[in-house]
Amino acid sequence: MNRLLRWRARLAGIALCATLAACTGLGSSAADEVSIYYIDAQPAVIKRASPVRAALVVGVPRAWPGFETSRMVYVRQPYELEYFSKRRWADAPARMLLPLLVRTLEQSGVFAAVVHSPGAIAGTLRLDTELVRMQQEFAGGRSQVRVTLRVQLIDANERRVIGAREFDEVEA
Repeated sequence: MNRLLRWRARLAGIALCATLAACTGLGSSAADEVSIYYIDAQPAVIKRASPVRAALVVGVPRAWPGFETSRMVYVRQPYELEYFSKRRWADAPARMLLPLLVRTLEQSGVFAAVVHSPGAIAGTLRLDTELVRMQQEFAGGRSQVRVTLRVQLIDANERRVIGAREFDEVEA
């Protein structure tokens, strides 16, 4: 009986070592590792506009198809999305934009309050955002990053669009 227990203990030890080796990726090289990035920035200095005594609810940004993932997108040919194999965002970029939008709008001092959705507070105004694209473009021997956002400001009480705009920024 004692011999059977020792055999089981050895077998369990071997199985545990094999499992741990599989989980930790023993023998993997640094070239196999995935790099993970997050989006964070200090808001640009905003030209102060006349304060609006309204609460603004910032909705969770939505992403267009192909950009709703944590995979990093690049484009070599128009309309053909490709994904980096060893680079990832910590979360989908659209979701990482929410705290940046809220922080920037808070620091503008234009609104009485800025909160994000979903939340218990109902605001007078709502800001809806769509991430149209966020990609690295390789064209003509150069590399650039393109980010396009579409925003709508909505009067929540009257259920009407006050304004809409698309922002398209390119950085080498």
